[in-house]
Amino acid sequence: MPKCWIFRELACVGAFLVDVLAVLMARNVEGRILQ
Repeated sequence: MPKCWIFRELACVGAFLVDVLAVLMARNVEGRILQ
């Protein structure tokens, strides 16, 4: 089923975006602490 393929792609992209957001937030918090 092509739909399964699409959902798997969306899940991969979603997980990647969550990782990036987590890293950006961690850096943001670090910057505030250093200031």
